[in-house]
Amino acid sequence: MTRSLTTRLLPALTLTLAAAACGHGSDSVTQTLKPAEVVRAAAVTTSQQHSSRLVIASTSVVGAVTVNMTGEGAFDYVKHTGHLSMTLPGGAGTLDEVLLGDTMYLKIPAQGAAYYTLPLKDVTGTQLGSSADPTASLQALIAISDDVKTLEKVTVRGAETTHYSGTYDLKRASEQVHGLAKRMLQTLLTSGTTTTVPFDAYVDPQGRLRKLVQNLTTTSPKLGGQTITVKSTIELYDFGLAVNVQKPAATRDGSALLAALKKAFPGSS
Repeated sequence: MTRSLTTRLLPALTLTLAAAACGHGSDSVTQTLKPAEVVRAAAVTTSQQHSSRLVIASTSVVGAVTVNMTGEGAFDYVKHTGHLSMTLPGGAGTLDEVLLGDTMYLKIPAQGAAYYTLPLKDVTGTQLGSSADPTASLQALIAISDDVKTLEKVTVRGAETTHYSGTYDLKRASEQVHGLAKRMLQTLLTSGTTTTVPFDAYVDPQGRLRKLVQNLTTTSPKLGGQTITVKSTIELYDFGLAVNVQKPAATRDGSALLAALKKAFPGSS
């Protein structure tokens, strides 16, 4: 995540730390701050973690067709490196992704052992955009609205969390973030995604985001203007683990694959 995110959200984080320093614990902090401030501060706290394991999932609905994708792996927030395995729908196999610096290495089922080489800056404009930086979606919380509400206590992967629900403004978020996150959000806007995005955030007693669920709605000219709804989920856990990623031994040029991915966006497949 970018340094600018920390800078912009620092006031909320400072309030959180001040409340915690009084020795009253996490419950007192959440009672002192407004729910929106808690979630903004959690975005900063999470961005300051070194690394984590993660699980991502998306459910896309177009008319009577539902497409599910899931993935898991580990990501180093500082080095922007990681490894993800994505399970394709319909029993099509598993994509293997290696993220190193500015490059994604992608191995496709039934395409041999070599990994396609794809520039991350170009991947953000395709269906693989959300996995170019799996944690970039958290940066959208810089533009959350004041409609955030505190809901119930929920256990996420064995950790107690507080559930918050609200919305953020996609256009405002795209104007304030940088790098890959900015490209991802701008791609969503140009694809016709509605600017008000509902979300659910789950924050643990350490002020870290353990789970973020977003509900996106767009229309596809390629599908006769049909509405597409996408529910995306990311869960973070096992913070601070060592993420060791190496460049694959066998690689191949990914230009043709990238062109096909760009042509297909927003996903009709």
